[in-house]
This record gives sequence, structure tokens and C-alpha cells, in this order.
Amino acid sequence: MTGDENVLLTKEIQKARLDCFIYFFIQMFGWGKIRKGSNPKSVITYDSPVSGMKKLGYPNRATLWRACSRVRKTCQDLCKAYEKATREVAEATRRYNATKTEEAWKWYRHGQGNSMSVAVRTHIEKVRPGSSSSTFFTNGYFKYRKDELLPRKEEKKRARRDITNGSKKIAMIRSAIFAKMEVPEKFRRL
Repeated sequence: MTGDENVLLTKEIQKARLDCFIYFFIQMFGWGKIRKGSNPKSVITYDSPVSGMKKLGYPNRATLWRACSRVRKTCQDLCKAYEKATREVAEATRRYNATKTEEAWKWYRHGQGNSMSVAVRTHIEKVRPGSSSSTFFTNGYFKYRKDELLPRKEEKKRARRDITNGSKKIAMIRSAIFAKMEVPEKFRRL
């Protein structure tokens, strides 16, 4: 017994709860389509995947922005950790999917004409260190360089292990964000 059984859903708890769910959904599935605004620096999102969710009340663009802003302001360090963990799981999932067939694995590693292969990105990083092209390894799109990849079967096991560990880490960070946003355990499911 955690003591959350007798807690009633207040407006404050509901608002914090929806903010958390919107933030998690946007981190997992993105903001949607974007277009440039009248100001060269402004970017306007539209057609966001979360905007079509009935359970979240079909939130509009302003609601999405406010929800993410509130969560990021309240849980700065946790949000950074959550975003990093979701990038790591996305990378491990890409790597796992690439190991399913021999053709996909060859394409992922050094596919002819594949500018996003590990071999091409490793080569660019060696040729132009510190360039914007070499950030694919530092920003989480790739975890391993070409010479660090294991054979396909072993890489599949490593990717599966990375996905499992990353998913556990995401669940722990989610719980911490809910706790910091003061959402009781009872209301942490959609």
C-alpha cells in the first residue's frame, strides 16, 4: 500500500498528468510536420501525432508547447536524461532491425549508395574531425563506428540487450518525472 488509493483526481494533478503524457509522447514520436514561419528563426509545427489522441483531449499546438515547457522547466535534468535514453533506444532499435537479414546488415554497415551507412559516417569522421557530419556518433544516431561493430548475430544480441536496458532506464526516468510533477502512482497510466 502506497497511500495513493484514496487520492482524488484534482485539476492540478490532471494538468500535471496530461503534461507528462504529452511530453513522453512527443519525445517518442516527434512533433509532427513543420513549416517556416514569417520570422526566419521561427518554426511552426502542425499535424502532430499527439494532437489526434482523444484520451489527451485532442491538444492543439499551443497546448503541446506549454505542456512540454512545464515538464522541462520542472524536471530539467530528468528531461535531458529521458531524451538521451530515448535516443539510445532508437539507435539500438535501428541496429537491431538492421541485423534481421544479411542484406539489411550489409546496407547498414556499408551499403552501396547509402550515405547513412556506418562505414560512410566513420570515414567522414576520420577525414573531417569536428565537422557537423561527424556529430552522428556524438548525438546518438550511431553508437558504434565501423571497426567497433560485432558480427551480425552477436550485434543482434548486443542491440537487444541495449534495448532492454534502455527501456528499463526510460521507465525509471518516467517514474521520477511523474514524482517530481507530483502525479500519484494511481494516475500514471493513460
